[in-house]
Amino acid sequence: MALPPISQATLGPEFAIPSVEGTTTGAGEESSGVGGFGEALGGAFDKLVETQQTAIQQSEALALGQAPDIQTVAIDIERANLSIQLATQVRNRAVDAYHEIFRMQV
Repeated sequence: MALPPISQATLGPEFAIPSVEGTTTGAGEESSGVGGFGEALGGAFDKLVETQQTAIQQSEALALGQAPDIQTVAIDIERANLSIQLATQVRNRAVDAYHEIFRMQV
C-alpha cells in the first residue's frame, strides 16, 4: 500500500507557516496588517478549540460506528493532542518570560 506524500493540504491549516502581517517596516511604521499579538493568540486559541471539537466528534462517530475509517479518527485525535502540547509549551514559555521580567532589577 503506497502512502501519499505529506503536503500542507494533508497536515491541515493549524500547521501552516504564519504570515508576517502586522510587522513594522524599517521606518518604524506598522505595515498594512491589522491586529496584533492578542488577535493572533485569540485566533490560535479558536483553532485549538476547533481541533479539540473535531477530535471529540470523530471519537463519538467511531464509537457509534458512523466514522468512515479509523485512520481519520486517529489522525484527528493525534492532531488535537499535538495542538494541546504546543499550547501548553507556549503557555509555559510565556509564564517563564513573565517571571524573568518580574525578577529584573530596575
